[in-house]
Amino acid sequence: RRVHGGTLSSGRSTTMRSGLALLLLAVAAAVNAGILSSQTLRAMPPRSPAPTRYFWQLSDVHTEIGYCVGCFPSNFCRKTPDGGAPGSAGHSSGSSSSSSTNQPAGPMGSYGCDSPVRLTTETFQFMQSESQALEQATGFKPAILWTGDSGPHALDASDSGNMGLSVAITSRLMTNLFTGYQVFPAIGNLDFYPDAQEPPIVNNQYIVQLAGLWGNWLSPGALATFSENGYYVEPLDATTQVVVLNTVLWFYKNPLVHPSKMPDPLGQMAWLESVLASAWGNRTEGHSVIIMGHVPPQHFHKSYNEGFISLMRKYYPVVSGLVFAHWHQDVFSLLWETDKDSSTPLLVQFSQTSVTPRRGRNPSVRVYSYEPSAAAQPLKITDWTNFIAVLTTANTQNHTSWLTEYTASAVYSQFGLKDFSVDSFNALYQEIKTQGDAYKALIARVNANPNFQCSSSCADTLLLKMMCVDLKNSKCDAVQTFDAHAEEAENFHDTKPWWSQSDLGQ
Repeated sequence: RRVHGGTLSSGRSTTMRSGLALLLLAVAAAVNAGILSSQTLRAMPPRSPAPTRYFWQLSDVHTEIGYCVGCFPSNFCRKTPDGGAPGSAGHSSGSSSSSSTNQPAGPMGSYGCDSPVRLTTETFQFMQSESQALEQATGFKPAILWTGDSGPHALDASDSGNMGLSVAITSRLMTNLFTGYQVFPAIGNLDFYPDAQEPPIVNNQYIVQLAGLWGNWLSPGALATFSENGYYVEPLDATTQVVVLNTVLWFYKNPLVHPSKMPDPLGQMAWLESVLASAWGNRTEGHSVIIMGHVPPQHFHKSYNEGFISLMRKYYPVVSGLVFAHWHQDVFSLLWETDKDSSTPLLVQFSQTSVTPRRGRNPSVRVYSYEPSAAAQPLKITDWTNFIAVLTTANTQNHTSWLTEYTASAVYSQFGLKDFSVDSFNALYQEIKTQGDAYKALIARVNANPNFQCSSSCADTLLLKMMCVDLKNSKCDAVQTFDAHAEEAENFHDTKPWWSQSDLGQ
């Protein structure tokens, strides 16, 4: 299926038919063990066959409403203050110096800039089209885990209002295409201006406005909790809850929150434990949770990371997965029983690349397959497929053509990922650590760009991300020195308390 000039063609492309077929075949071949690394869980009855279902991960859209075709990445593909296209004035350059990112911005995007509205729109249209195909094949609409960051990078006081407008436009596009679907939106650090500056205030008026945009998808109870605090929990099905964290409250770059003054901002840690305790109390009936958010635990303040990790180690048998974003990278991480990666693995953390092509990435979305809870076993993720739109092709054709980048089982099963259990992810991780063929397979996909080159320092950082869900290990101090948004001191130079403004443009 292809998207042409913002409308869907009536026919299906061979590429997309093969992509969906590959996904369904891979799922059909998945092993139904679903057993976590625990002696008590190993003794539980085997999982009986359950119908395969799906959910998307949509991450880091970063819609740029100021995008200007023909403008340059040196000014983030925005017009200069005098209205011209060249990037010689205005913001300082934060883009890569490679030739691919210094070309004039094309109609569908630039490798040096955030997503034009057309790219955002066609991405959502592709997801809607594929969702309809999955519903036809399975009888179930796929859910959407929307892991945050709808606003653009590198705003300053002169264009700060574009943050709220970008979030509003992105949200309305989602509402137009996915009313009637289960959508679980989370707040990202670049849903705020200045970057990550969310004050720990109950009923923060900006979050209340977000609740107005997202309320279509939330039950009354979840909507009330979100409006007050920016976090919530909603059921995926009868036995699985999706826990949506407000990770900006725990982000080490949020200057308005610090553990020394607020050990539990807006009571999120205590609330999380109550949700986990409820699932634990019903675990014999297969109850479980998926925990999602934008900023990954590797970038929490250390004290908040410690509290979160303590809860994960206590309740891991009822946690079916951790789904985070922020890095714009396709990578998984592991939590072990101790801070050493030689101990028993407990949980897998999934991270996905971005829709924004900024920093040389092709726009990407992911769909996971899973088996609902059965025979007292929690929900089990069984595979995933990533789709990409090659940006150079999209700009030439003046529309996006979405391709299957890869399916995890097809690429990684030869390196130890046999059944998508936490033990098989650990086997894959141990292979990747040797920086042999498994590592090369990861690097070819980590940035949704097969031409990506990873230096030795890049490799060190990537392996730290995979190892350091728990920050206690002294090696993990370095993981917070790198972050997809830290290479430029974007948005932190302006400390105006923007949260007092009403700039969502509703």
